[in-house]
Amino acid sequence: MSLDFTPQLSTILASFSRVSLVQQQYYTSDQLFTALDKLLGRQFDREVAQQLFEQCQTNQKRQVILEDFCQVVLEADKILKKKITSTLDFNKQYEQEKRECDNNSQAAKHTQSLNNYGVDRDSQLQLLVVAASGIQFNDFLRTFVKIRVDQQEQQQYSQTGDKFEPVFNHQFSFSIQSGQEQIAIQLFAQDKTNQSLLIGEARLELDQFYEQTVQELSLQLKNTKGQVTAILKLEAQWIYNKEKYYKEMSEKYTQHIAQLRNDLEDYKKDLFAIQEPFLDQQSRNTLQQSLRQNVNQPYNQAQAYQQQQIQPSSFYGNQQQQVFQQPVAIQKNVNDNFVIQQQVPNKNLTINQVSADTQINEDLEYGFLLIGILALLSTFECFARPAYVDIILAVLLLLIILRDCFNENYLKIVLILNVLTMIMDIVWLGIYKHWWQASDETLPAWGDDGASVVKLTYMFCVFNLITKAALCYFIFHYYQAAKNKQQAKLKIWQLEFQMGVLNQNLFKLQQGELLN
Repeated sequence: MSLDFTPQLSTILASFSRVSLVQQQYYTSDQLFTALDKLLGRQFDREVAQQLFEQCQTNQKRQVILEDFCQVVLEADKILKKKITSTLDFNKQYEQEKRECDNNSQAAKHTQSLNNYGVDRDSQLQLLVVAASGIQFNDFLRTFVKIRVDQQEQQQYSQTGDKFEPVFNHQFSFSIQSGQEQIAIQLFAQDKTNQSLLIGEARLELDQFYEQTVQELSLQLKNTKGQVTAILKLEAQWIYNKEKYYKEMSEKYTQHIAQLRNDLEDYKKDLFAIQEPFLDQQSRNTLQQSLRQNVNQPYNQAQAYQQQQIQPSSFYGNQQQQVFQQPVAIQKNVNDNFVIQQQVPNKNLTINQVSADTQINEDLEYGFLLIGILALLSTFECFARPAYVDIILAVLLLLIILRDCFNENYLKIVLILNVLTMIMDIVWLGIYKHWWQASDETLPAWGDDGASVVKLTYMFCVFNLITKAALCYFIFHYYQAAKNKQQAKLKIWQLEFQMGVLNQNLFKLQQGELLN
């Protein structure tokens, strides 16, 4: 099986040596491509070759060292195998989901009952309230959401998160009869006396859910004066005709399966192109035969997905992407009601994505080390100078990790504060530069061995200045990652911290008014 074959670095280097390319030497793209042509006995796929070369570090002459190019070949081989395995898994899941949709469509054709409005008699509206943000309100302890659909009313308190950015993750279910029902969503704050105060509200119409798919909404909640006082994120779905819904889902699964199979053939073609130059003729024939194995075999395992992005053939992910909306997974419970299934979207593996995630995780490790050094040096400095601002800065930096303040605005403010403290350190070093030539006699207020203390403080201040300069680099990287909505994690001994989930900003000013 081709996925079981893994080229080794020594094998690739030995192959290149047969066409006069030696280790620890730099080569241009033309030289490498010509060598691949010779190994293959015909022209190597130039598109694949160019992608490989673009992933290498080049010198000023646009040359790469042979070992680097070989490492990129190995990395591409690994990524393509992951993509093939992942695509086969998704194809398996979609095949099963399509069969289930076809069976459910046939069953609904004979069992569902539509009322005079053309709505299924057991039709349900599902509302998944995710979280609220941007709350313009003060002096409250917690929040809760209240949803009213005509005479039906339900409410839920926040589960986690900051009180100004509460997380609910609660699903509401309402019976729908006519499709004309009015939906009112309200967000309340509760103060110390348990009094409920309206933050804002919004209204929805069922007309916007006639497509029967899950829709992600960001509602602007407004107070009685028409001012936006909060943003509420939620997902909504209304299934009013099961037979029609399952037919539409089956058609979408058919489209996705066809696209997956096309992508699978492209991935296999690229994998064969990468491995072929480093095989003998018999192994090439065996490999090519294994890559032609039938993809259309039946599968049994199923798993539901709400969203799925499927990449085209480029295994580095730098080509134009085609995005498909994944059919929404629906599951019946014992009461024959429909439940929105929350799933994590698939993230296709690319070298750029893998390196970006690895890079930000490494930056967090180095940044955490530098923050610790900053806090330690600042504490020692306090013996001879008030370095409390530096200690506060270290605490603010630690909150990035401990409280998930992976927010671009928060990071921007911390970066500015870091630069300001650097300027303060430079000014302080300029004013007290005479300390370095000081002695116990010139510093009588410090007592015996006072000169040693102030000299150490001076040195600590210089080291702190260097540490802050390095932190500027890492904070800027954190800012870019937060701006790109990246997530990261840092593991310290047995503790693991997730960044980019809550994205809290402790400097956010909250303004609001009490509503009667």
